[in-house]
Amino acid sequence: MRVPIRFGIISTFVFVTVLSFAFLAFWITNRIRPNYLKLVEENLVDTSRILAADLGEDLESGLSTQDSLDDVFERVKSESFESTIYEVTKEQVDLNVYVTDAKGIVLYHSSLPDQVSLNYSDWNNIKRTLEGAYGARTTPDDPEDKTQTLHVSAPILVDGNLVGVLTVEKPVAWAAIFIEDARKEIIYAAIITGGISLILSLLMSAWLLRPIGRLTQYARLASEGKRAYLPRLGKAKELQDMARALQTMHKELEGKQYVEQYIQSLTHEIKSPVSAIRGAAELMNEEMSVDQRNRFLSNIAVESKRINQIVDRLLELSAVEKLQQLEESLPLDLVALTSELLENYRAVFEAHNLQIQTELLDHAMIEGDSFLLARAIGNVLQNGIDFSPDGALVSILIDEEDSCYRLRVLDEGEGVPAFALEKVFERFFSMPRPATSKKSSGLGLAFVKEIMELHQGSVSIDNRDDAGVVVALKFPKS
Repeated sequence: MRVPIRFGIISTFVFVTVLSFAFLAFWITNRIRPNYLKLVEENLVDTSRILAADLGEDLESGLSTQDSLDDVFERVKSESFESTIYEVTKEQVDLNVYVTDAKGIVLYHSSLPDQVSLNYSDWNNIKRTLEGAYGARTTPDDPEDKTQTLHVSAPILVDGNLVGVLTVEKPVAWAAIFIEDARKEIIYAAIITGGISLILSLLMSAWLLRPIGRLTQYARLASEGKRAYLPRLGKAKELQDMARALQTMHKELEGKQYVEQYIQSLTHEIKSPVSAIRGAAELMNEEMSVDQRNRFLSNIAVESKRINQIVDRLLELSAVEKLQQLEESLPLDLVALTSELLENYRAVFEAHNLQIQTELLDHAMIEGDSFLLARAIGNVLQNGIDFSPDGALVSILIDEEDSCYRLRVLDEGEGVPAFALEKVFERFFSMPRPATSKKSSGLGLAFVKEIMELHQGSVSIDNRDDAGVVVALKFPKS
């Protein structure tokens, strides 16, 4: 099963984003606790050192350990206070102290007096301190909620001699509260940041895929033989290179098909007039009257003119069809252009004894090539003249329809047979003119269609309810 590239890119972005932020949140939250404990332990080191130094001075002065520490802890624990630390309120001191002699025997314990006289020499913090190293340890308070107490020890020196160890112990329950708050904030921040990154990733993937979609549409239209315009792809060099490669391939393939198609069309269309010329030329070798000779010469001239007309119109049409977009597109007034054409065609209308009726806007600003548009509108006007009976009315209307300006030419001719409505824009399809019963080159409306597509517009032809046809040209507003 083929997976769309859009799904692959978006899925990759989502997977990478979720995985990255999940890992980051997991790593940070797991580093919070050790870092908090390091901070608490560092503060306990300072506290133990200060208390040990102070106790050493008291012992040098002759005070006992009991006398030196009892008053302090009794006073602190008896006083009531309320300290708000961010969102947490602290109402009691939870720091305790115990002192051992040089052999590890407990001399004083601020929270557990019954521990006095017990031997703590095997405890890691006491043992290491007595050995002259840094002593600290952690003990669990409650295995169920995983709370712990930190024990940090400092040596007690009197006259430079080690006489005991002072240990400061502190539960880390308060740290656990801060740790949990920090963990929640980090998780929320990771979710929000991850969500924003995900949205940006989706927008970036859409930005990357939009040019690819445009190139795909361009290739699809080109493969269907429709007019395809190279889309805007931004400034990415890779996309520009791809677009140029597709455009080059399109032109080469189109050129081959174009030549084959036009050779076939031209061969088919000139076969009849060439046969007529050859037949007339062969007959002129025989004895005939001057009138017959002149008639054959006239047929040769007419058919030669028809071949010349077909070739000229094919060259015009091929030049327009090969354009992928207008070489020059300037603002112009459709009303002014149409009025100028009507003035040029006025003599032709009078020669065919036709009446002109116009309903035009004051202005209708569009963008395009005035020369090509004049040729397209002129073709439509000429068809209105050719298919209108003597004395008929030809109406030229310009109005607005949604975001377009619409130019309509209405005649009072016989109309177009139902079977021919879908073929009138095909090359070489033509209906006999009422006045001469002859067909034209059949390239005029195909020429008009190509010009309108170049201008992002459209052309349509329909039979009127009473008599005649209406040809509508639609132009995007400037």
